[in-house]
Amino acid sequence: MIRLQDLSILEKANQLEALMEKADSEVDYSIQVKWGSNKEIIERDARIVIANTRLLFQSDSLDYPDRLEQLDISVREEAYAHYHSMLDSYLKKFPEYELNDVITESVAERHM
Repeated sequence: MIRLQDLSILEKANQLEALMEKADSEVDYSIQVKWGSNKEIIERDARIVIANTRLLFQSDSLDYPDRLEQLDISVREEAYAHYHSMLDSYLKKFPEYELNDVITESVAERHM
């Protein structure tokens, strides 16, 4: 499994979409997802984040670079950090990424 910190922002959006589709098609898998109190709201909000991520960060062609390139670097950095954080929070609801921080922290502590 690829760690969250090794994925690009668009890879995270794609992974989240794929996991949501898997949860929609496999009841046994969906039960393992930490949806919280309202699955429909979580799914709706996650789909909005995916769409906005693609809108902001995906380059359609050389004629249309990603929309953030026109902004000040500090605004771009803040946007990247914000979207990485939002995507991570949704991905950690799925079993594949639920223990991501725990595994990363325990490995990092051993190497210090």
